[in-house]
Parts: sequence; structure tokens; C-alpha cells
Amino acid sequence: MNISGLLNEFVILGIPSHWFLIGDKGITDNKTVLRFIDNKWAVYYSQRGDKYNLKTFENEDEACKELLLRMKFKKIGEKNYRKEEI
Repeated sequence: MNISGLLNEFVILGIPSHWFLIGDKGITDNKTVLRFIDNKWAVYYSQRGDKYNLKTFENEDEACKELLLRMKFKKIGEKNYRKEEI
């Protein structure tokens, strides 16, 4: 999987763009981020300038799959939260 394929998956799954950031441009606060840093792919949650749950990968495929997995879990959590509100 590459970034283009990942973005297509997000569209199919209805993942809101404000949940994630890919690359170096944009505000990272309260988002899950995918970046290429120091010759490695990194996926982490950014909050108030800190990086949480940081994982690094040797290739784009693994990093994209990690971000996809995190977004799927977030979507499941959002659905469960909304059910409890009703």
C-alpha cells in the first residue's frame, strides 16, 4: 500500500480528513500523523507538540497499513461512543 492507496481507502471508509495528517504540511495537533523522518516512516499521535504511540517503519507499505489500522479503530470507537449517547 502507498499513500495514494491509503487515501482512497479513507474515502471508501468515510474517515474524516481532520483525524490525520500525511506529510509535513499542516497542523498536527490532535491528529494521527504519517511522516517520513530521518529515512524512516513514522506514525504517531500528536497532541500539544508531543508524539504518542510512535512507531517507525522501514517502508511506506507498513506505515500506511499502521495508519489505516489506527483510523479503523478510531472509527469503531466513534460508532460505539455515538451508540452510548442515544
